[in-house]
Amino acid sequence: MRIWALLAALTVMTALAIAADEASSPSIFLSHEKMTAGWVKGGTVLDKGNYLILTSHRIAPGAVEVHANYGDIMYVVEGSATVVTGGTVVDGKPSGAGEIRGKAITGGKSNHLVPGDVLVIQAGTPHWFQEVDKLINYYVVKPRMPEGPPTAEVVHIDHAKMEAGFANPATSTVMLDRKTYDVRAGHRMKTGEVETHMQVIDMMYVTGGTATFVTGGQVKGDKKDNPEEPRGKSITGGHTDHLAKGDVIIIPNGVPHWFEQAKDFTSFMVKVRAGN
Repeated sequence: MRIWALLAALTVMTALAIAADEASSPSIFLSHEKMTAGWVKGGTVLDKGNYLILTSHRIAPGAVEVHANYGDIMYVVEGSATVVTGGTVVDGKPSGAGEIRGKAITGGKSNHLVPGDVLVIQAGTPHWFQEVDKLINYYVVKPRMPEGPPTAEVVHIDHAKMEAGFANPATSTVMLDRKTYDVRAGHRMKTGEVETHMQVIDMMYVTGGTATFVTGGQVKGDKKDNPEEPRGKSITGGHTDHLAKGDVIIIPNGVPHWFEQAKDFTSFMVKVRAGN
């Protein structure tokens, strides 16, 4: 009995320690193991109200979807599919608050997606996975945004353009710039400055390489030439995450963050303006 009581106490202490560590972390870290498990069946892995993170998995065509309150920013990880966007929804019916589902689309635009492609769909725009070539796994950021017309622009950034962005020696290349969010190809080869974005939430899906990433703590060598984007030389007392391919890390606005080390690190980045 004493052994079982001791084991139970150790289990509780371990759970509390893990919970305390998660609570103390100023960033949100989703490991590649968790993301891989999510792609087995697909679904929401994080819901923060003003944005969601999904691991989406499809092996067959789906219903037409229209989201009144959220856009879709998709990054294809595996497989391929044809997605029809815009046009007119056939037999569209409400399926929940701000949600419409339908059987098909007429007059839309076809987008063939392969690994490394990005598809950005505005809120209010119909979209339909018309064909799936065996399977498709894709990472999705869904930022809250005002509903646009069904004819709102859909942006397809192909893998070749994304690869060119990742190869850019700049720390990040803006692939799409919108008022409430932007899409970037990130590339880090070495230690950088400490960054703090007072009005922007950073979301990174790691596509290659490794990095030691520090968030929170005290900024040393703080520079505040731009109050909205202060910089610094290093961080002491922060929380450290070791990032590898398939990991996701989200840095809330106002949280200092720093690439302490980076080795050919690339990431698909979405920056969402806080308070949307």
